[in-house]
Amino acid sequence: LKLFKVMDMPTHQNNKANFHYQLYGTGNDVIVFIAGYTCGIEQFREQADALSKTHRVLIFDNQAIGQTTDNNEALTIDQMAENTHQLLSALSLTPVSIVAYAMGTFIALALARRHPQSVCKLVLIGGVITFSDQAKTAINRLFYLRQSAAKKQLYKTLYEQCFGSRFKARVSCDQFTTEMTQARELQSVFDQQRQLQALLAFNANEWV
Repeated sequence: LKLFKVMDMPTHQNNKANFHYQLYGTGNDVIVFIAGYTCGIEQFREQADALSKTHRVLIFDNQAIGQTTDNNEALTIDQMAENTHQLLSALSLTPVSIVAYAMGTFIALALARRHPQSVCKLVLIGGVITFSDQAKTAINRLFYLRQSAAKKQLYKTLYEQCFGSRFKARVSCDQFTTEMTQARELQSVFDQQRQLQALLAFNANEWV
């Protein structure tokens, strides 16, 4: 498999982006995976590898994470959706089926709304129409811990609030904290804040 970094993408997007992506597999149908908040190209690796036996699959780093680069301006979900569509168009992939998680579902919904002819199917995992005030408070709290470099408290909070009993039966909080502390960071605090602001501003109540 070859890993491509797009450096000659069209630069007429709303928020110019050079996407780091991987396109591979066999078949006529294309499945595009859109990762969630703070998640990079590897989030859907196992699913993409399995489905690549019968489909062409596309995985990529969203804006503000990993090796995808842009002009570092403030982001909106609509901008991210438009630039994702530009990537699909440049690769001549449309129409596609999209599998998306969390923030990725926001991008997928916005893309389908703006370019319905480019989307065959949507599989949305862990998505919402917009965030409640309680959810916004929790997400901002997690970002504050990251911003404050309070990593142990951040990972402890993530473990307690974001994982279910099956995961906790297999992985202890100490083990999770250790592994997360040793993992390579894919995203700067600045870029996480850019994604966070786009995430919190999204509201599809009027059109979904």
